[in-house]
Amino acid sequence: MKENTETNILFIISNARSGSTMLRQLLNTHSNIGFPEREFGEFNEVLANFDSYNDLSSPTNFRNFYEDAQGITTLNLKKTTDTKQGVYTMDEHLWFKGSKSYRLDDLYKYLLEFFVQKSQPSKLNIFWVGDKSPQHSRNITSLIKYFPNARYIFLTRNPIDISLSQDRFSFRHFNEKYGYEEVTQSWKDLHLKNNYILKARISKNIKRLITTRNTLKKSGVNYTEVSYESLLDNLNLVLKNIASFLAIPNNFEIEKFQIRKSSSGQTEGVAKVLTSNKLKYLITLNPKMISYVNKEFEDGINKALDIDNTLSYQYKISNPKLFLYKIQYFFNIAISFSKNLGLKKALSLIMNKFYFKNYKKM
Repeated sequence: MKENTETNILFIISNARSGSTMLRQLLNTHSNIGFPEREFGEFNEVLANFDSYNDLSSPTNFRNFYEDAQGITTLNLKKTTDTKQGVYTMDEHLWFKGSKSYRLDDLYKYLLEFFVQKSQPSKLNIFWVGDKSPQHSRNITSLIKYFPNARYIFLTRNPIDISLSQDRFSFRHFNEKYGYEEVTQSWKDLHLKNNYILKARISKNIKRLITTRNTLKKSGVNYTEVSYESLLDNLNLVLKNIASFLAIPNNFEIEKFQIRKSSSGQTEGVAKVLTSNKLKYLITLNPKMISYVNKEFEDGINKALDIDNTLSYQYKISNPKLFLYKIQYFFNIAISFSKNLGLKKALSLIMNKFYFKNYKKM
C-alpha cells in the first residue's frame, strides 16, 4: 500500500441502470482516480450497525466489525474482468494495522486503496478512491453521516429509460438458458405491446431521483450532478467539469475506455459510449405507450431531471390496477416469449422469474 499520500473518497450515486458502471470505467481512465472493479452494495448493511461496534481500536470490537463486513472484503477479478487475475481478500489483521485511525472513513479508504492496487497495479499516484453501487441511493443519509468529507457524483437518467433497462435486466438470468438472441428478441416483442407495469417502475425511479437530490442539497456535502444523456452528448465537457470538481488535471485517457461484454451486451464489448442508448424508449415502446408515459409522467420527469428542483413528487397506483397490470404483463410475456422459445419454455420462464423467485424469499 502507498504511504504519505492523502487520498479522498468519491461516491457515484445513482438509480440502478443509469450508467454508473460506464461512468466508473470512464473515471478509471484517469491516473489520479481509482475505482475497484466491483460494487459495494453490502456496505449499507455495515453502516446500519456501525455505531454498535464502539471503539474499533479494540481487537475484539474490530473482529466483530470485520465479521459483519466480510461481504465487502473480497475482490474477485476472475469474475469481474477478462484478465482472470485472481481473488483477493482484505485480511483482518492487515486492515486493523494498516488504517491511520479507526474512523470509518479511514477504514473504508484503506479498503478501497487495497482493491485499487490489486485491480490497477500500475496506478501509483491516486488522489481519489471511488465506490459505486445503485444501492447507495437508498442509503444516502447514512453515507453522508459517516462520510461528510467525501465527494459525491449524482448520476441521473431519464426515468423511462431507467425503468426499461431495469425491466430488460430482470430477464438477464435467462440469457444463458434460453439464448441471448432469443431472450433479447422476445423482450423487444414484449415492449411492442402496451406495458402499463412500467408505471410502477417509472414512478419509483422519479421519486428516488428527486429524494436523492434533495437529500444531497440539504446535507451541504460537496457534490456535482451529471446526467447520463450529457455523457453521451458531450463526454469531453462532462469529464472536464468532473476534473474541475475533483481539483485534478483534465487528463482522462478516454481512448483506454472499454465497456466489457457483460455490460454492453456485445460479444466483444465496445470501446465507445453507447450513444444509441439515449432516449432508447422512443425506439423500444410502441407509439401509444410513448405518448402515454410522456403525458402521464411529464411533470415528474421534468422534476427528476431539473438540477435545481427541490420539490417533492407523489404518484400512487391503486392495488387493483397494479394487479391488473401484472396479469396483463404475464400474459404479454407468455405471448412474446412463446414466439421465440415455445409455450412450454415461456411458461417455465414466467414461473422461474416470478413464482419461484418470490417463493425463495419466504
